[in-house]
Amino acid sequence: MRQVQRGAVIESRRDARRSSDPRPGTAAPRFSVIIPLEEHRGRAVPCIRAWAEQQDFPREQFELVVASPPHYPPAELEELRSLLARHDRLLYLERDHDMDLCAEAVEVARGEWLFFTESHCFPEPQTLARADEAARLNPKWAGFSCRSVPVTENLLSKIEAESYGRDIEFGMTEHPWRKVLDQCFVVRKRAYFEAGGFDPSFGHFAEWLIAARFHALGLTIGYAPEARIHHVYSGKFDEWRRFTADFVEGQMRYVALEPADPLVTMFDEVPEWSMRHQLDRAVALRVCRMLLRDLRRSRSHGPRLSWPSTWPWNVLRGWLWRGVAGQSSLLIPARFRRLSARLALQMHLLLGNRSGAEESLAKCCAAIATVERTKFLRRWVRGDQDNARGLATEGATVGPVGVWKPGLVAENRGVGFHLASGDGDDATRWSEPAAYVELPIPAGRYEIELKWLFRPLMRGGPLLNFYLDERPLASEDVRILDDRAQLQVEIPDSSQGPARIGWVCSAHYERGDHRTLGLPVTSLTWIRDDG
Repeated sequence: MRQVQRGAVIESRRDARRSSDPRPGTAAPRFSVIIPLEEHRGRAVPCIRAWAEQQDFPREQFELVVASPPHYPPAELEELRSLLARHDRLLYLERDHDMDLCAEAVEVARGEWLFFTESHCFPEPQTLARADEAARLNPKWAGFSCRSVPVTENLLSKIEAESYGRDIEFGMTEHPWRKVLDQCFVVRKRAYFEAGGFDPSFGHFAEWLIAARFHALGLTIGYAPEARIHHVYSGKFDEWRRFTADFVEGQMRYVALEPADPLVTMFDEVPEWSMRHQLDRAVALRVCRMLLRDLRRSRSHGPRLSWPSTWPWNVLRGWLWRGVAGQSSLLIPARFRRLSARLALQMHLLLGNRSGAEESLAKCCAAIATVERTKFLRRWVRGDQDNARGLATEGATVGPVGVWKPGLVAENRGVGFHLASGDGDDATRWSEPAAYVELPIPAGRYEIELKWLFRPLMRGGPLLNFYLDERPLASEDVRILDDRAQLQVEIPDSSQGPARIGWVCSAHYERGDHRTLGLPVTSLTWIRDDG
């Protein structure tokens, strides 16, 4: 193997940028291998050695750009420097997240292709040669991910590797666009910057976001399993928990963007974000007022024994709990589930019970996601009380004619709804037995039509009552058909804020579904009646 002169200079970001362009008369390298030293798991030295000394690819045709956080041990950093060639880079950066380190390192990379990897991953000797072959055989690819081969050391690491492995395989072979795997991602530098690069403000969620941007731009990301790296799974619970929490935090920062990113509809709906308003005490108490008025209304229209079978008592209890506890109504039980799942996981790992450990880890992952998302919502509410208190901007109007589609997450005018099924205009969203939609419409008389996919049949007789700003609509202003309700409502000039069109209906349950269901809503339309 060709010998090269060792000893890359340790550079700051400013020094590196000053010398990032190829020197006159020298060609840019084929690859820049980007290696952040955060989360090195004690493998950084053998990782760098495998890249610097063991590749079956001309050494002068690739450079290593190693990015160090400020807390990295100085003695080991000097050892890493001794492994590098003069045309490599060792950057000392004031960043402590690997996405930050990658984003900074790219700014000084000189290669035609960027090869992103991690300092706890080991390339095979043929990795770069096979990556080069894949790039030449697929000229239409803007980039591609390589194959990640797991290296495990204990039972938890084996379970972790299998879980991530299934997700990686699904992304690489089935998902329409989630093809970016930052453990071993190769991309043309021009295409990387065209897609906006890894955005460190979204943590590890940046990996999914850049994949969506490539897809939206029509840039093809492929999969080259013949080029392989070996990824070490530590099997340490706290490290896995930190990664999960970081991804969830970045995901929540993304969906909370104002104005919303147009690409947000490419991602699955985040349950906690969709229900953020109904976790607000003031909003929950509005629904409680509507429910209590409906209770009085139900009692006054028949014998006392006729209404408990249809009136949703458990729904009232749930909304009262939200009205008292706010975000804690979701956070407290999620923390309990996280604790119980972790204790169960530790027990199963101790006993060597793999199936039990797998089940407990999945439950723990779901609970961690709920906890972190709800903690984010708490901070979001404290930082933006206007968003917390109203679904639509106070004083804004959407016009005298319009339609509300429950599948459009960005509109967020609904309270008391479950996740949507279907996409966009064709979506259906089940309401809870008590729900309302905010319409910031001008004063006047309106014809409002609420459509649903079907009206569930419930034992004890049907219950479906409508409300305007938590006040019951007169029976003569309501016409209920098989697949819709037609309402006549008067919005007074003195109305403060958006009009709230609400309803209370019998609770409905589907086999195998833990949710309490109301109506499968497909649209709400309104038109001002100027006659």
